[in-house]
Amino acid sequence: MMVTLELMDLKTKTSKMKTMNRSKVEIQRMIGALNLEKTIMRMKYEILRDIADGIVPADVMHFGDLHDYVDANEYGGFCEDGNRIVDGLPADQRIDVLNHCQDVIDFWLKSPNWFIK
Repeated sequence: MMVTLELMDLKTKTSKMKTMNRSKVEIQRMIGALNLEKTIMRMKYEILRDIADGIVPADVMHFGDLHDYVDANEYGGFCEDGNRIVDGLPADQRIDVLNHCQDVIDFWLKSPNWFIK
C-alpha cells in the first residue's frame, strides 16, 4: 500500500512538473496564438467587470485571491460546456492552458497599476 501511494505521489509530482514546464509557444501551438490572447483578454474583462460590480475588491493582487470571492477557474470560459478553445485537448494539456492563462493573469494583477493595463 505504501509503495502504491508513493508511486501515485511521484506520478502527480511528475505530471505537475511537466505541466509547469510548457512554454507560451507550446501553449500557442496547442490552442493558437489568437485564441490564447482572446482568452486572456476575456479573463481580464471578466475580472474588471466583477470589480466594477463590487463582487471582487479592486485591491486583489493574486489570482489565487480571486477564489475568496468567485470561482476564478471560470474566468475565460474554461468551465463552459463546449469551450472550443480547449475542446479536443487531452486533460493534461487543458490544465496546462488553464495554468498558463492563470499565471499571466497573476502577473498582471501583481504589476503596478494593473487596472489600467
